[in-house]
Amino acid sequence: MKTTALHFVNLIALFALIAVSASILTSCQPEGCTDPMSDNYDPKAKVDDGSCVPWRDKFIANYTGTNACTGSSAEDVSIVITTSGTTEDGIVITVPGAGLIFTATVDAKDSFTVPVQEILYKGAPVDISGSGGLSGAELTINYDLAVEPLSVSCSLAGNQL
Repeated sequence: MKTTALHFVNLIALFALIAVSASILTSCQPEGCTDPMSDNYDPKAKVDDGSCVPWRDKFIANYTGTNACTGSSAEDVSIVITTSGTTEDGIVITVPGAGLIFTATVDAKDSFTVPVQEILYKGAPVDISGSGGLSGAELTINYDLAVEPLSVSCSLAGNQL
């Protein structure tokens, strides 16, 4: 009986030692941003500390700039970029003076893609697609507007306010 009780005590002590060791090992893991699509991503971090700054956040702002399409003169515009409620890396780009509202996906640290999508442009349905990027406070977006069989290339350039 004493041997069984001793084995039982040793077993409990072993489980306690394992639990304490596991707790110590997990608490020693480096903390930081574990999201690779964040500006402050730390590949050494094993525990996310909630400090991540997603790539798309740097695009969210108001800009002032110009919009120019092939065959027409450039016009002064304001550009508003907000977060998309549908995806974590999505943005909504609005150019009120040009009548443009479209979505894009931030797919790299300083750039995004405008996937082909149908929008209303000056009351008519057109397809828009393109890409853009941010260098410091300077935004550039190159896009195409298309209604088969016609297509026109345009560019937006602006500075963050």
